[in-house]
Amino acid sequence: MSGTTATNVARGALRNAVEQLAAAVETSAAARALPAPSRQLVLAAASRQRELAVMAWSVAATQLDQINVDAGHGHQHVYLEIAGISGLMAGDSLPEGTGH
Repeated sequence: MSGTTATNVARGALRNAVEQLAAAVETSAAARALPAPSRQLVLAAASRQRELAVMAWSVAATQLDQINVDAGHGHQHVYLEIAGISGLMAGDSLPEGTGH
């Protein structure tokens, strides 16, 4: 990676989120091959992987928003809005492109 620490943190968190989401899809697909009694535990693991991916994405989105504001380009929100996942960092209500 190259760039500032803030940029590298955002890139790393986005990459981690995408990789974790891919793992959730693979885990979910693997669950289909299991007998019904075993399937629910594996699907629960896939669901948790998805939640972790969305949490990592929210950290990266917050970092990217701050990088843009600090660079004078204003707010850029790339948050995933998914109900039912607690602990997410959420975007502010400021319009895209505005500073502060």
